[in-house]
Amino acid sequence: ATPVTTNLVTPSTTGTTVQSSGGSIKRVLRLVRSTLTGEGTPHERNRHRSWKQPHEPARILLIRLQAIGDAVAALPVAAGLRARYPPAHLALAIGSRAAPVGQTSRWFDEVFTLHLAGGWAQRMLEAARLGRQQRGQWDVVLDLQRNDESRMLRRQLRAPAFGEMDRFSAR
Repeated sequence: ATPVTTNLVTPSTTGTTVQSSGGSIKRVLRLVRSTLTGEGTPHERNRHRSWKQPHEPARILLIRLQAIGDAVAALPVAAGLRARYPPAHLALAIGSRAAPVGQTSRWFDEVFTLHLAGGWAQRMLEAARLGRQQRGQWDVVLDLQRNDESRMLRRQLRAPAFGEMDRFSAR
């Protein structure tokens, strides 16, 4: 199925390790596990709130806003989530430069494109705007970017469960 591409912001992201500038797939998968199951080290638990509902999450959003290579590295996470939660609505929030990665992927039901050109303040406004528009609509939000813009978006969404990638840790 072709993903639905949504641009709500302005009119005009197993044991395999694949290195990218944002970190390894292994670290991302640890984040996903700790967010969805509550497992993980105390260091990892500081950056997530686990899914505690008796039912499986119905709506999962991945955030990967920047480089195309980093967005490609997030695809195995999407594939794993799709395999584990087949009926879940899986979406990706991605920057316009890397948007083709999400738009051509079979793993996403919906793709939100953020136009992140301009200065820091403009990028923060763009992330906050999408966050307000989508507030309360996501069960789980996984921030695979962990920068100012992705954190603003994640916080504005106010999901009951969330996780942030630790891109600065060597583990």
